[in-house]
Amino acid sequence: MTFRFDSHHIRTSRLNLHYLEAGVGEPLILIHGWPQTSHCWHKMLPMLAQHYRVIAPDLRGFGLSEKSGVPLSRAQLAADIASLLDALHIQRAYIAGHDWGGMIALKLALDFPARVSKLCLIDCSTTHWPHWAAHGLWAKVPDWAEAFFKQGYEKFIRWCFTGSTANYPTEVISPFPTQALSGLNWCDPDSLQHYIENLSQPGTQASSVSLYRDALPFYRQDSTGEWQIMNAELCKEIWQHEGGPFKHPEYRSAICFAPEDLGRKVNAPSLYVFTPMLLPYGFSSGEPLADYHPAGDAFSDSITACFTDLRCIGIQSGHFIPEEQPEKLARYLLDFFDDDGASSRS
Repeated sequence: MTFRFDSHHIRTSRLNLHYLEAGVGEPLILIHGWPQTSHCWHKMLPMLAQHYRVIAPDLRGFGLSEKSGVPLSRAQLAADIASLLDALHIQRAYIAGHDWGGMIALKLALDFPARVSKLCLIDCSTTHWPHWAAHGLWAKVPDWAEAFFKQGYEKFIRWCFTGSTANYPTEVISPFPTQALSGLNWCDPDSLQHYIENLSQPGTQASSVSLYRDALPFYRQDSTGEWQIMNAELCKEIWQHEGGPFKHPEYRSAICFAPEDLGRKVNAPSLYVFTPMLLPYGFSSGEPLADYHPAGDAFSDSITACFTDLRCIGIQSGHFIPEEQPEKLARYLLDFFDDDGASSRS
């Protein structure tokens, strides 16, 4: 595989970070999701770098960045990105993040608003968690996720990115389906091997557990409206419910992972790009609805609640849009970031 961008390591005021860089112009920071690395932007970097100075870091605990072993949090990961901007002497930047990268990008915009010129979130949660994504519940139970990643990391990556059947050891508790998925043909062999090697590292496995256990605490509201933490014992009880977790009465109310951010607003112009996986009601007959704004339930309402200036646009794609639909996503990003004429794109 031929890479058309540079790989760098830098010591910020907080940690050692690895990042990819290409292009010149206004800075655009791309933040990857899970279970990926900065490599997830490799198809988009050449397109975006024609118009911007594009910087794609590996998050703490992933890729070639430092694996400190400390519990992760959204605030910590957002501060890491701010420290990268400091180290590169960048005062303000365009910010885009996919999946967990979007959640971190939002936290960056809330905690460091002066550093964000425009914000794009790509197929991610904001303050609430979708009930169907039960791996967030499963990860709270001690030892389950650790055993899964230690014994099943390669099968999981192959299932997630190529759709192959995943036959895990019988003693491993998996929150993910095992049957083959059809139609997944976007992940080339080199990228697949990159992601397998990334998740094979004990430090990356520990960071994966910490993302979903420590950085994604689950809260539910009590009868007085106060948000109460869902501890590991409750999460295990819900998971083991005889009718399945979705039938447990404690798993029907709204789940919030960021009660401290409720009511806070991002004032920077923002774009939310979504797929049918997260917002199926934003599509009709397979096509995204024009002028759709998520609403109607706690999760959908949470998508728009954080913003004073938000556009939403759907893409008919699987969840891993940067690699499944790179040309279309790059076009949406360029159109959005270039609204004020920042780049010289014709």
